[in-house]
Amino acid sequence: MATMIQGTKVPESKYALVRPNGELGFCEVRNGKKNTKWESFQFVDILIGAPGDWRRIPAKGEQRKQILNLLEQDGYKNAALRYSEKHVRCAACESPLSDAESLARGFGPICILRFG
Repeated sequence: MATMIQGTKVPESKYALVRPNGELGFCEVRNGKKNTKWESFQFVDILIGAPGDWRRIPAKGEQRKQILNLLEQDGYKNAALRYSEKHVRCAACESPLSDAESLARGFGPICILRFG
């Protein structure tokens, strides 16, 4: 089960963060489903593998806090764009990106609305 976070400002999406060694690490932030007891929570997973075959490892405790802090410090839009540049997919829905505008934003025309 994914780790729960309350009260963060990071939108639902997949992200690429730069590790201290310069390599990219991938993570996903998801919101709890509406009208459930999890509605006010966010789930943070570390992603291992590749799009379509991700293995999700729940981020816990200090690791969870570090990921969210890095996303807020780095600018979550930058981290989402890095994800999209690496995988040529929308950081939010995983659809392949094909037009120049979507590639530049890192999101398709519908998913970009959540990053306003």
